[in-house]
Amino acid sequence: ELFGNSGKDNISGGAGDDFIIGQSGEDTLSGGGGADVFVASAGQGIDTITDFQVGVDKIDLTALGFSSPAAALSRVFSQANGDAAIRVLKGQFNFNGVQSFQLSETDFLTDPADRLARPSAAGGGTPAPQGTAGADRLVGTAGADTLEGLAGDDVLTGAGGNDIINGGAGNDVMVHNLGDGEDVVDGGAGRDTVQINGSNTEGAAFDLAAANAGAVRFQGVNGTTGKIEITNTEVIEVNGGGFAETLSVNDMSASTVQDVVFNGGGGADTVNAENTNVDVRFRGDGGNDTAFGGRGSDNLRGGDGDDTLQGRDGDDRILGDNGNDQITGDRGNDFIGGNFGNDNLNGGDGDDQLIGNHGDDVLNAGNGNDFLYGGVGNDDFTGGDGNDRFLAGAGTDVIQDFRAGAGVVDQLDLTPFTFTNLADIQAITTDTAGGAVIQISATDTIRLVGVTEASLVEDDFIF
Repeated sequence: ELFGNSGKDNISGGAGDDFIIGQSGEDTLSGGGGADVFVASAGQGIDTITDFQVGVDKIDLTALGFSSPAAALSRVFSQANGDAAIRVLKGQFNFNGVQSFQLSETDFLTDPADRLARPSAAGGGTPAPQGTAGADRLVGTAGADTLEGLAGDDVLTGAGGNDIINGGAGNDVMVHNLGDGEDVVDGGAGRDTVQINGSNTEGAAFDLAAANAGAVRFQGVNGTTGKIEITNTEVIEVNGGGFAETLSVNDMSASTVQDVVFNGGGGADTVNAENTNVDVRFRGDGGNDTAFGGRGSDNLRGGDGDDTLQGRDGDDRILGDNGNDQITGDRGNDFIGGNFGNDNLNGGDGDDQLIGNHGDDVLNAGNGNDFLYGGVGNDDFTGGDGNDRFLAGAGTDVIQDFRAGAGVVDQLDLTPFTFTNLADIQAITTDTAGGAVIQISATDTIRLVGVTEASLVEDDFIF
């Protein structure tokens, strides 16, 4: 059994009956003598078979969901040079020296039941774990295995050794536990997930970046071990252990990856996705975590601890949870929530929503038409440029830049209370050296810096 990788491989069999899998990349495949099987995978490139023997060798399409050999034969066409070729999803096989009319249904395998038993990649003679058309759960051995999920929504775990995992059709989950070897994973068709579990090492650092031919590579850096090469996968999920871990997410625009998920665990974790186009989801759990989103619409949640979270580009959703958090949305229309603790929330550009909830929070919305709510606590608001709306809450609050007067610019939302008109507000407003103070209840006030009671108009309020 012979395997390529993500590059341009030259793979040659010997005199025996070989199984040859080129994987991704533009490969040149030679079976040699014997009855050889050339295995198609969902992530393969444009491969050329130099010596296909009609009626002897086989094209194995069982991982791609072809209904019959006749369906496979219908995909055969003639190239400009007269040689036959067959399209397989995004790739194809070229047959040097073979014309289309020479091929027949007997040259193709499409039914998993007809597939020849083959050894594992370790060469130990143990049949490779292979799925069915249904939803399978396959687990490899301590050696180097090849797992084929075929059709259905499968869960495939390589276990020990340097494994090759092919999801096939369906929405598959392919599991890699760090320390189990260096795997090559191809999700195939469908929305597939690669799940990478726990380093359990203090200070472990990992890098996720583009590799060759549309693949991405997850690997340890700065002395951390572990490596996985991934193609045709939409979601990469990294589950940390209880220690401080770092994940760098780089540009993967040439790949199929859409989402990266990092569940940090109990340590002080860091994710840096400033240079990526994918959507990032981060949950810090415990520890003082740091997360920088990228160009996508990110979902960042700090959990316990004093966290630093920054969305960067895109319409982000960022929650600090427990602790005194520093949160910045940057560009895009962001939702930012502090929850518990004395938080510092910054919207940046865009029409943002800033929610302090519990604690003495500082909310600075930046540019755009923003919504600000402090919740319970003594909060400090700055709306910035744009038409901003401030929702009154409990505590002694201050609005630093409320623009009052004719023509709606900023508005104070008093809908949680029973006020009905401007006269109600004027009756409870007092001018001070620090601005107009509105006594909205016995214990709750809002001070409008630089504003006088006389400058207030009906349009300044939402009742």
